[in-house]
Amino acid sequence: MFFTAWFFVYEVTSTKYTRDLYKELLISLVASLFMGFGVLFLLLWV
Repeated sequence: MFFTAWFFVYEVTSTKYTRDLYKELLISLVASLFMGFGVLFLLLWV
């Protein structure tokens, strides 16, 4: 959840000229991995 919020804040507050593609990809990849594992273990728990 933290990385998803960080990615959202990064996208909203950065301008077109200060964005870094590799940083965006890294944050979104880590966020999607954590969200995926969270959903997986939630479904296994239920």
